[in-house]
Amino acid sequence: MKAFFRRLWHNFKYNWATLISFELLYKLFTMGVISPAIRRAFQGILKVSGYSYVTGDNLAEIATNPLAVILTVALLVGMAVYSMIDVSAAIFIFDRSEEEKKTTLSQTLRFSLKNAARIFSGRNLLIALVMLFMIPFLNIGIGLSFVGTVRLPDFWIRYIRKHAWVGILVVLGILLMIYFVLHWIYSFSYFTLEQKRFRLARRFSRILARDSEWMGITALAILQALFWLMYQGISYIGVLIIVLVEKAVEHVSIPGAVFYSVITIFLCAVALLIAAFVVPLSFLVITTLFYHLKEKNGFPVIHVKAPEPYIRRIPRKIKGRITAALIAVSVVLSSVYIYGLSTGRYSLNVEGNGNIAVTAHRGASSYYPENTMAAFVGAWKQGADEIELDVHETKDGELVVLHDSNVKRVTGVDKDIWTMTYEEVSSLEVKGGSADTAEGEKIPLLTDVLRFARVSGIRLNIELKPTGHGDSDMAEKVVSTIKKYGLEKQCVISSMDYRSLSWAKEADPDIRTAYITSIAYGDLSKFPDADAFSIEASSVTLPLVRYVHRGGGEIYAWTVNDEDRAEDMIADGVDSIITDDVPAVKGYIYDARSSAWYGQFVRALLGRQ
Repeated sequence: MKAFFRRLWHNFKYNWATLISFELLYKLFTMGVISPAIRRAFQGILKVSGYSYVTGDNLAEIATNPLAVILTVALLVGMAVYSMIDVSAAIFIFDRSEEEKKTTLSQTLRFSLKNAARIFSGRNLLIALVMLFMIPFLNIGIGLSFVGTVRLPDFWIRYIRKHAWVGILVVLGILLMIYFVLHWIYSFSYFTLEQKRFRLARRFSRILARDSEWMGITALAILQALFWLMYQGISYIGVLIIVLVEKAVEHVSIPGAVFYSVITIFLCAVALLIAAFVVPLSFLVITTLFYHLKEKNGFPVIHVKAPEPYIRRIPRKIKGRITAALIAVSVVLSSVYIYGLSTGRYSLNVEGNGNIAVTAHRGASSYYPENTMAAFVGAWKQGADEIELDVHETKDGELVVLHDSNVKRVTGVDKDIWTMTYEEVSSLEVKGGSADTAEGEKIPLLTDVLRFARVSGIRLNIELKPTGHGDSDMAEKVVSTIKKYGLEKQCVISSMDYRSLSWAKEADPDIRTAYITSIAYGDLSKFPDADAFSIEASSVTLPLVRYVHRGGGEIYAWTVNDEDRAEDMIADGVDSIITDDVPAVKGYIYDARSSAWYGQFVRALLGRQ
């Protein structure tokens, strides 16, 4: 056994620089370019089927669409070929180490590309299917960890719970997959090193694995356990450090910082970084076992012939610069992908239209006077994705941010807004909230909020509140003001008055609109000028969300402040949760997307329940 581990270590360290360089470049390129490309390709396949999402309702229809099936198979084969490049590179590098010969990145890439292309020759296409089974099997350790960070789509879980036979089939499928993987575990070595067709490679692999099945599975199980422990250890230590830093600087205002998002970004980054080396190190074990068993059984060991590198004559300094540039570009692209994955922009959940946004109802209205600049800045600092605000028109035609048509509730002065000039309105002080810093807050102009949005980048949900007192052109004025600041793509105009939405669309057909209603029932297609529906949360149901999504619309749920209601909205897959308490709802969404272990760990460190 000691000799085997010494051989493992030798095969790793002899060409370790080439292995690390190749894997970093390849996996960074995967995260920055290939993964987003696969996501877009999958979205394209859904569009071919006439959908933008997958649920239990439309899964059968998508699966029976001939063009969608063909494109899906092509995508899966492409993914298998791409994975085969990685596997071929790892086996090639370890084989060169076994012979105690140095290799280069260019040699590794040329060999792996040529070997992966063999999938399309002869009768080797079946190896693509085996590859798709093998990769998840080799990622069990990190996969179990990452599943703790990102949950499966709810409709999958609900469907399996409702149909026990599906769960049994899944378990049987996994066991069958393990059986074939154990018997074909060395077929990739035969395919790559001895260039055998996959049919012969499988046959020889079964012979080689016949008397050593437990040796292979034990070695891989130990390796997967090490990956799992590594992920858990780094993750918990990292989360601890993040929490300690957050507690140390909690008196400092960090604009736009979202504590739970930082933790999620960290967990995603750790998972992806460790996952980058799962496959090559697994094949280090498999390839070394392959040599060991062939020698034990008296079979000849055949080594691969390395191709001549294309860039041998390029000076080392230039090679270094090229490599550094590739790494820099890949790091930037993969960082964007990790951030998008952690924040939900690149969602692993294909059900629904994507990530759930958190909208601050009248700003951070639980902490500051509602609909004031203090409330809006506070919502931004709390990490809100969007701010909901209300707009009225004064007697002299100024657009002001106010919920009620009468200012008494928030200012103590019993006057209707349409009877007041802006000069009168600007002299009033808004009451409410719990923040001492909010004293002396005024009723802001819409232009004040738009200037803040342009600087901060936060999105706005602008609700029109027409009173019928000379404000019939309010929608057109709001659209014109939004366009003046160039924020058309950053704003949505909402209203309980459907005519206002129609007038907004007349002013600009591309402006996004949302129809606000307490109850949603009947044919919503009768509201063509509404791109979204803002609905009281108790009226939101899963069938309603699916119906609106099927038509390309969105659902905003209001006003959600308790955990049970928030969990219902998250499970139903609404597009935005409108709340008075952004930090609380952010936490509920984090818990819904994360392992309960991490949520409990974070709350224990923060001293929160």
